[in-house]
Amino acid sequence: MTGITARQFLTAGMGSAAVVGAGLLSAGLLDDPAVATAAPEVALMSNEAALPTDWWLLHGGQRDGNDPANSNALFGPAALAATSANGNFNIFRVIGPGGWLIGDGIDAVAGCEGAACNGGNAGLLFGNGGKGFAGGHGGNGALYFGNGGDGGQGVNGGEGGRGGNGGLFFGNGGNGGQGGTGVNGTEPGEDGQAGGKGGAGGTGGFFFGSGGAGGKGGTGGDGYSDPLGELEAGDGGDGGDAGEGGAGGLFGKAGPDGNGGDGGDGGDGPQGVDGVGGDGGDGGTGGAGVIGGTGGDGGLGGLGDDGFGGGQGGDGGTGGEGDVGGKGGSGGIGGAGSEGFEGGQGGSGGDGGDGESAGGQGGIGGLGGFGGQDLDDNATGGAGGEGGEGGAGGEGDVGGAGGEGGNGGLGGDGGQNGTGGEGGTGGAGGLGGTGSPGEGGVGGEGGDGGTGGDSLEGGTGGDGGAGGGGGTGGFGGSGDVGEPGEPGDEGDDNDGTQGGQGGDGGTGGAGADAAGAAD
Repeated sequence: MTGITARQFLTAGMGSAAVVGAGLLSAGLLDDPAVATAAPEVALMSNEAALPTDWWLLHGGQRDGNDPANSNALFGPAALAATSANGNFNIFRVIGPGGWLIGDGIDAVAGCEGAACNGGNAGLLFGNGGKGFAGGHGGNGALYFGNGGDGGQGVNGGEGGRGGNGGLFFGNGGNGGQGGTGVNGTEPGEDGQAGGKGGAGGTGGFFFGSGGAGGKGGTGGDGYSDPLGELEAGDGGDGGDAGEGGAGGLFGKAGPDGNGGDGGDGGDGPQGVDGVGGDGGDGGTGGAGVIGGTGGDGGLGGLGDDGFGGGQGGDGGTGGEGDVGGKGGSGGIGGAGSEGFEGGQGGSGGDGGDGESAGGQGGIGGLGGFGGQDLDDNATGGAGGEGGEGGAGGEGDVGGAGGEGGNGGLGGDGGQNGTGGEGGTGGAGGLGGTGSPGEGGVGGEGGDGGTGGDSLEGGTGGDGGAGGGGGTGGFGGSGDVGEPGEPGDEGDDNDGTQGGQGGDGGTGGAGADAAGAAD
């Protein structure tokens, strides 16, 4: 018989003691000890009642023998319940995935419902928590060593699941799940649903471990859209706010907050009925977060009915607030005019979100709608629509830049011996955001003038549209001058009419007095 060395004997003894000691500590941590009571007198007689089959394993030290809430057994229900959060607990699975002593928690899977969407907790000693699904929370790490599982993404505008907590001694908290995307509008004029809030990050281990990051807010749903019909468009839903980061352990740092969700897009405007095309829906506002969410884009303007111009594009949504403000959404494109009539105006770009350190950039103005072509003899094409104004930059220590103005729309083609439509005027650049002294935002660039329409033989091409004026610089410092819009291109014709000149750049904003300056 091979002898056992002293080292082997010592190792085996220490390992056994560690497992038993860990189990005892686990039971003590997880169970509230029953209040001590005076021992009753013992009658030395049988009551003919059979002992429960699992008394030695699950009911040690109970006051009444059948109340699990009072158990302080080594492997009592209260001690073992922490190893399973979604019904996957198996007393015979000690080690491995889902093991109650050593093992990672089980990930929730598609098709789950209710509590089954929560990630499973890790084993008592070592292991990482399982991931949540469909808004379920992440499982907790093992009591001693293990990271928390990530929360699941929310569903239909629901909140994202929180991250699981890290282990008692070592372990990082799980990340919060992203908020659910909002439901799109399904009825005429119905707005999109707001996106869900991001889930909170899990707490780091009690001693060592960082908190989990907060989840990003969900994207807002799109507004109702029926571009080929006659029903009113809806606005986009707002983006969801970010989740908060989890707290760190005694020697760990807190997790960062998440970013805001993007706003939903506005629905496209309907066709005109005995009138101009319908307006596109406005984009939703971005959610708040470390970086604010981007505003949603405006919807397209509707087509004009016979004898009418196109509808106006929807305005872009405002960027979300944050340490850095979110960018404004783009304005919607103007609707095309009917035969020989003007295209619709592009929507305004959304304003940038306000930020503590930096304001968000303003959104780009929408493109002007195309002028309607009229190919009859001697007919003049419709003028292109005016480009939308750029959004204003957000406020911050550094003001956000103003958005670019939208380009003017293309002029409609004219008929034989007719004239092509004039190109649309470019939109004005957005106002630069207000900042601290010396840090005003840059004015937005003016939009380019639209190209003049072509004509058939013997006609005159349309004039190019004027470029939009540059935006004004933000207050708090001399903002840079906005760039002028480019001249519109000439239309193709026999005479070669010159395109229009670009507009002048806007003037930079006047510098504000420094804080505390003498009058």
